[in-house]
Amino acid sequence: VQKISPYISLNLRQELLQSYEKKEWQKLIVMLLEYYDKTYKKPDKIDFELNTDDILKAQEELLDHFKAQLLF
Repeated sequence: VQKISPYISLNLRQELLQSYEKKEWQKLIVMLLEYYDKTYKKPDKIDFELNTDDILKAQEELLDHFKAQLLF
């Protein structure tokens, strides 16, 4: 819990600690899975990937991608 504390709300942190102290393992697992899904889970299919440090190039590539989507 300490490692993920900066990334979760105070309420969730308290609930996790209480569940751990009460040995409510099922509840603890469900809360951790919900945190994991929101934080790390990626969609099954990534429609478009953009890799650039140039904001103008990124804008141009995004516009091109969406224009192509509209044509099909």
